[in-house]
Amino acid sequence: MTADTASSGDGTVRMRVSLHGEGMAAVAGTAVRECATVLGGADPQCLGELVTTLCNRILASSFDDPSRAAIEVTVSARVGELVVRLDDDGLPGSYHRIAGPAATDVARMIRSAAASDVHFVGRGRQGNRAEIVVRRAAADIRPDRVADRAQAGSATEAAESPVPIDEPVEIRFMEPDEAESLARCVYRCYGYSYDVAWMYEPETIASRLRSGHLRSAVGIGVGGEIVGHCGVLRSSVELAVGEVGMAVVDPRYRGHHLFTTLKRLVADWAADTGLVGLYSEATANHPYSQQANVALGAGETGVLLGYVPADVDYVDITAGSHRGAVVLFYLKTGDGPGRVIHAPPQHAGILRAVVEHSGLAGRVDDSTAAPTLAPATRLDVSFRPDHNSATISVHEIGDDASSEVRTHLRDLCLHRVDTVYLDLPLTVPATAVCTERFEELGFFFGGVFPNQRIAGDVLRLQYLNNVEPHSEDIAVASDFGARLLSYVTGAAPT
Repeated sequence: MTADTASSGDGTVRMRVSLHGEGMAAVAGTAVRECATVLGGADPQCLGELVTTLCNRILASSFDDPSRAAIEVTVSARVGELVVRLDDDGLPGSYHRIAGPAATDVARMIRSAAASDVHFVGRGRQGNRAEIVVRRAAADIRPDRVADRAQAGSATEAAESPVPIDEPVEIRFMEPDEAESLARCVYRCYGYSYDVAWMYEPETIASRLRSGHLRSAVGIGVGGEIVGHCGVLRSSVELAVGEVGMAVVDPRYRGHHLFTTLKRLVADWAADTGLVGLYSEATANHPYSQQANVALGAGETGVLLGYVPADVDYVDITAGSHRGAVVLFYLKTGDGPGRVIHAPPQHAGILRAVVEHSGLAGRVDDSTAAPTLAPATRLDVSFRPDHNSATISVHEIGDDASSEVRTHLRDLCLHRVDTVYLDLPLTVPATAVCTERFEELGFFFGGVFPNQRIAGDVLRLQYLNNVEPHSEDIAVASDFGARLLSYVTGAAPT
């Protein structure tokens, strides 16, 4: 075993441990547990157990001779999160080999370790990687971390006392020391059911603001409390497209058009900063946030059915008891690079309409000439425990693409994952001719948007695993939104 630690100038601490031979799994788990204890992982004990189990699974599936195996374990801290990576140079592996149908213990441990994202990546000649992202422990305004709709009573009462439309609201950018006020605003809007857990953690909010990964516009009521918020989130400050969201408006201030005003402020900031666009997901449970997007000039680019978990509770807005849909939007704030969008012929018409409607800088090409396929398909699988959803991101398409995706889809369905998304690179000509193979597996059209995990635009297909779409409950805010919804529901398997 060899180990080293490093500390960067921004205070981030990293640990790397290289383990060789049998018996390494328990050592890896212990090392990660101790490191997570120092760095403030949400549950170091459960994280250590998860790492031990995954290492044992890697040893059993990726090496003919475990005594000669090598796994490199890396733990790094970033704003609000810990990232644990397990890299091995064994047999090419995939999700089903270490977390397949028999691995119910892995699914349980992922949830117990407070993992917000889990990736399984085949890296070609660089071997295999399992990456676990967990939240760091932080002070929370909630008495516990279990969503409890009954505790949203005070928020419902607040909604019954609306603030007069003419009462002034100050609009400006948020300061880090106002993080607790934002967390309180989230509670007023959602009780304890909001699915972005760190929005209840003032310390985490403040850290993201200071690092530049979050830029927030807020509305300040007469009492000095935050009553509205809209933020731009980027995993790297170098990204040219930001994800705008976390739009919350105190129920007492609905009707004040705060969302439109706040999003306009962050859109102006994005344009001044050099960002080319803002991507967002607007709930389809009601049309209000969609209407604000349309008013700002954003265009719909897709509809994802069954995206929102059933336990998200919108205070003072009628909601169902099933998973809800979101409408994807893109707001152009600058000129992006010109590029070719390789559209599957069956979706070329709607993709042309989306590109024109949203202002994406792309030329749609639906030629069906036989493309050059990669020697092997390269993809990764990520799992969101809080949404019970997974995304298969395809980076290179080989002749084995259909069988690879089928294997992952089967395992995710056996794990009772509710929704599975398949992201295909529209910069790759093979996407145009291979999409039909994936649709034969039960995937159907979801939308197109700039992606932070795959370079360029992606075509997102969606798969519902025993989830009813309830399209009759979906609200849209424009004629184009209605056209897109009709296209998506018409493409869904019956």
